[in-house]
Order: sequence, then C-alpha cells, then structure tokens
Amino acid sequence: MKYMKISLWIALFVGLLYFLRGNLSTEKEQAILSHIRVLKERVHVANPPLDDTFSNRMFAMYLEALDYRKRFLTKDEYERLSAYRYFLDDDLREKNLDFFDLSVRFIERGHQRAEHYAQYWLDSLRSMDFTRDEYIEFDGEKLPWAADEAQLKDRWRKIIKYEMVMNLLDEIEELQKRDSSFTTQPIALEALPDSVFDNAARHTRRTFDRYFKRLKKMRRSDYFGDFANSFTMVMDPHSNYFSPKEKEDFDITMSGQLEGIGARLMEDKDYIKVVSIVPGGPAWKQKELEVNDLIIKVQQEGEEPVNIKGMRIDDVVRMIRGPKGTKVTLTVKKTSGEIKEITIVRDVVILDEGFARSLMLEDDKGRKVGYLLLPRFYTNYDNPKGHKASRDVQRELEKLQAAGAEAIIFDLRNNGGGFLKEVVEMAGLFIKKGPIVQVKSRRGAPYIYRDRDASVAYDGPLVLLVNVHSASASEILSAALQDYDRAIIVGSKATFGKGTVQRFYDLDRMEYNPKLKPLGQAKITTQKYYRINGGSVQLKGVQPDIVLPDRFHFVKAGERDYDYPLPWDHIQPLSYEQDVFVVQPHRAELIKRSKERVDTSRVFQKILEYAEWYRDSREQSRYPLHIDSLQAFLSRRKEQSSRFKKLFRPIKGWKIYNLTADTAYIQMDSSRIARNDDWINRSRKDAYLYEAFQIAKDMIELKGLAGRSYVTPPAEDK
Repeated sequence: MKYMKISLWIALFVGLLYFLRGNLSTEKEQAILSHIRVLKERVHVANPPLDDTFSNRMFAMYLEALDYRKRFLTKDEYERLSAYRYFLDDDLREKNLDFFDLSVRFIERGHQRAEHYAQYWLDSLRSMDFTRDEYIEFDGEKLPWAADEAQLKDRWRKIIKYEMVMNLLDEIEELQKRDSSFTTQPIALEALPDSVFDNAARHTRRTFDRYFKRLKKMRRSDYFGDFANSFTMVMDPHSNYFSPKEKEDFDITMSGQLEGIGARLMEDKDYIKVVSIVPGGPAWKQKELEVNDLIIKVQQEGEEPVNIKGMRIDDVVRMIRGPKGTKVTLTVKKTSGEIKEITIVRDVVILDEGFARSLMLEDDKGRKVGYLLLPRFYTNYDNPKGHKASRDVQRELEKLQAAGAEAIIFDLRNNGGGFLKEVVEMAGLFIKKGPIVQVKSRRGAPYIYRDRDASVAYDGPLVLLVNVHSASASEILSAALQDYDRAIIVGSKATFGKGTVQRFYDLDRMEYNPKLKPLGQAKITTQKYYRINGGSVQLKGVQPDIVLPDRFHFVKAGERDYDYPLPWDHIQPLSYEQDVFVVQPHRAELIKRSKERVDTSRVFQKILEYAEWYRDSREQSRYPLHIDSLQAFLSRRKEQSSRFKKLFRPIKGWKIYNLTADTAYIQMDSSRIARNDDWINRSRKDAYLYEAFQIAKDMIELKGLAGRSYVTPPAEDK
C-alpha cells in the first residue's frame, strides 16, 4: 500500500540521504517535472494515465539509463531504489525528489567504488590469469545485479581483463607483423617480450583513466536529464526534455547555422582540440586557428582568461560561442609546441553539410538523371532569408533541369525529419494542388495540410530513395507522393514508422519565479499524422514499391524497436487526384525489371548474406576471456565479416559529377573540396543509388510512363 512508503523509507534509509530542500537546483527540477506533467495532461496526444503501470515503466527506463550494464550498483542498492518502483507517479504529483536524490547518491558512490575496483585490478594485471575459462556478458538485460560488493568487484575484474586481453591481442598482432616467425597457436604468454605486456597495460590504463575522468565530469543535471526523459519517454519515444544547452544544439542542427567562430571541437585528454574549421566561418577567414590546435584558455572581451583544463566540452563550447560581432580570444598550443593567443570576431556560421545538394548521374549513352540529397527538413524561423529546405530543394531541381536531367532521384535515406511546414511546401513542388497530410490531436477532427499553389517545380519521373532511418517528415513526403502515384518509392522493407508530430514548449513561459529560469524546453507529442488515404505510418512506416535488401532486412528496427510506441490506427481517407505525372500504368513493369536486376546482382545477394550475419552477430553479447578462446572467436568473426569488407566498390557504367553552377562554391576551400570529393567517391560505390539510377532510366524509357494523365481537379473536403 502506498501509505506505507514513508515508514518504509524511514526504516530503510534514514541517515542515508543528503537532502537538498531549499536548494535552487532542486526547486528547478521540481518546476521542470511539474510543468511537464501539466503538458502531458493538457496536450499530449495520448496522455497515458499517471498510475502504477506508468511508474513501473518510468522506474525501469531510468535505471536502464543510470546503469544499463550493471557495473555500478549492487543488488541491495537496486532493491532500495525499487522501493519506489510504484510510487513515482505519486512523487511527480507531490513534487517529491527523494527517489531521484537517492539514485544520484547511489550512482555517484557507485562510480567512485568502480574506480577503486578498476584501479585495484589495473595494479594487478601482472598476476591475472589470462588462460582461465570464463566469459564476460555485455548485455545488461542478460546480467543480474551484483549480489554484493565482492561480486561487483569481480565484475570489474572481468571488464579490466577483457580490455587487457584485447590490447594484448593487438600488440601480438603488431609483433607478428614485425617478426613473421613468431607464432600464436596457442599463445605462449611467458614467451612474449616484456614490451608487449607493458604496451598493452599502458593502453588499458589509459582507456580507464579517460573513462573515469568522463564520469567525474557528470553533474546532477545530467542525471536529471535522464530522469526527466524517463518520464517523457513513457508517454512515447519522441517526447523529451531539453536543457537550455540541448535546445540550443537542436536549433543549430535544424537551422544549419550558429553564432560563433566556426570550429569543430573534441576532448583531448585535459584540453579541447580543434578537429576541423568550417569553410567561410570566422576562424576560416581569420586563418590563425588550425586543425589539431589544443585550446588551453578562453577569454571574453574585457575579462580575464579562463583556464579550461579538465572542463567539459559543452562548457567550453558555450564559452566560445557568442553573439555576432563580439570577440573571443583563445590561447592555443600549436602542434609545434608554440603557445599563441588568437582573437576571433564571432559571426554567423553556416553548417552546409546538412543542406540540400545535388549531383548529375550520366550513363555511357549520355542519358542524365539528377541526384538530389536532403539530409533533413530544416528551416530558420529567425532569418526569413536563411536556408529553408523547400526553397533549397526547389533551387536544386531548377539547376538539375537546366543541366539536362530527364529524371530525378530524391534521396531521403537517413533523413530523420524536421519541420512539418517544409514537408507540405516541398510536396507542392511535385503536384499542382491538393491535400498532403492529415494531422489529428487528442480531441477534435483532423486538420488537413494542403498545397494551395498550382505551380509545379518538377513534373517528370521521380524516384524517392528511402531506408529504415527515413523518419517523420521523410515519411510524410514519401507517403503523399506514393498515394498520389507521383513517385516510385525505393528502399528498405519499410521506413522508420514515426507517425507523430511534436511541438516544443518553453518551460520558462510556464514559470512565475524568475530565479528558477532558464528551465529548458519540453518536446511533446501533440498529434498523430495520417496519410491522405487515411492510414498511419506509425509502427508500419511507408512500404516502398521496390524493396532493396539492407543490413536491417531480417531484424526489427525503427519505431518498432522502441519502448512504449503509440499504436497504429487509421482515419477517414480524403479525395485526392493530381494531373502532373503518374507512375501507373508501368509500376508493375518497373518492379519486375528492378527485381530481375537485384536477383542477379552479386552485390545485393551479398547484402542479403550480410543481413543474415548481422542478425545473428548482433545477438552475440557473451565473450570468452581466455586469451586463446577470444583470439579464435575474434578470428572467426573477422573471417566472417571479411566476406563483406569490399562489398561496395566503384560501379562501372555511369559518371557522377557536380553541376557547373556549383563549382565556384565548392572551390572556395580545400576542406569543402575534400568533402565534395568524398561524397562523389562514396556515391560511385552506392549500389542503392545505382539501382535507383537504373529505375529512373526505366521510367524515362517506358514511353507511356512519361505522358500526362489528366484528371479532374482535387475535390474539396468538407
């Protein structure tokens, strides 16, 4: 019974908690959870009941985020936390953070304890028995919680031992390359040079030193993010909490721009290293900051420099970013050892890799097919003249047609979605007028998004290339063009299966206490969307007209693989017609021709073999720790995977090149040239793109397909 919780708590945990009542951090956390609960009740499309079932799911999801591999908590600590398993719903209503406080205490203690265990075993590497028959399990779901601290300590022995054995095998492999007479059948550990063991031990120590340094940088706010998301993601997989920093990063991703210096950074031991410079950005224009520079200090204009040694990368990034026109001075260590101060004026940085771009594909007979890649459905609400997916796609379509493209391949593979408005406008580039998607909230009738512009940017043969990672907005566009019979869809057995719409809510607007701000934002699933034929893509995804095998061919992937997804359903279909271009009456012929090619393709048959191997190997989570057994296990796996290593090679029979209109932009910078060359080289090996190219040529060659099918205008829905 729930009223027993207080007495149970007193009996079990009195004296254990460090209470944070009155702490501003705790008040912020209470406010965030309270506002998310209000949003759940008011706007979430399903609003699952906040009851014991919800609480149990939330508990399990949070513990998985906290210690999935069961490396830090003992069974006793887990059971103490489990006392709250069915009370989190009450705690959310009462703004009670006792459970969260206890979990942070336990996991921080667990990290410290694990570091102590790891250090003990790292100091004992010389005495470890590497020929003992035992195994390590990496799948947390298959592992029980450690019965006590002794068992947890032994679990860390296996973790350290596995890393050491792997490093030993690497060093032995290097030794064999230098000395072909050295054999390892079996491995004679006592005959190994001391340097082999010493190098392996050094690498092992370095791995865990870095690992625990990262853990020490974890903050209460990091754990709270997991806790808040365990709340939102029981509602559905796409409702999430975003801290102010996470929301800033999300906006940068979706707009493709930020205000800063234009450098990509990564952690390198205690400092931050520059890994690339964004072409056209402030650092690129200033010319002094270089790849591999180590940032030591950051100084704001008019302030003292801050030594960033040991700081988290997100804190350093926040210091370096800033408003356009302001200055930041970086103290860096060059690869030569020189220490240098570099002052950069911040500006708007355009991250162009995420924008629409195109290439021309051409066969040996001179037939041209345009290739248009869209990584996401982006927009920039703050800048009407900024990059916008629908406008950029229209521009690429115009360039491709001007260059002589007779058909278009529109690549939405790995496109996880974006802004709904962009989908509607983009679909309108291919049809004259009509409904695009239906969107329905928890209450009321569906709202119909329509293309109301009769103009058409492209009216020819269209191939939409998708895969299991094509989600959300990609699925809306694919479904609409499939329902209109405007394009032939080619790709995985199904797209991702995300049939929901999310909206961001600024939690600051719900909070009256200014001391608690900023609180961040909540992304809440407020609607489900439906095809114009009335069906949903939720769970099922969009099924392509032509299916090409990939590595996920035999496994569950996409929305179907998430915890607590919303169910599939359907609503009333709409009336819809279009008179631009239809795939019929040659759909069956297109499918037949493609199937004949795929069935006789060495590459696609190998991909099917790889998909079977991938299905089997991804279930493998138990590894031997005996050095000979692990070597044999890894050798078998390497031998199996080597069959697929050179699966994708440059394909003959076509040319891939940039449009003349893009040459000047590409030639601006060596890194931009390198990225473009890499894209073209990867495209030359892309069997999926090549088959889409063949399908596009089939569409051109089937003369009847290229004609128009004129029908009555779309009916108005009442």
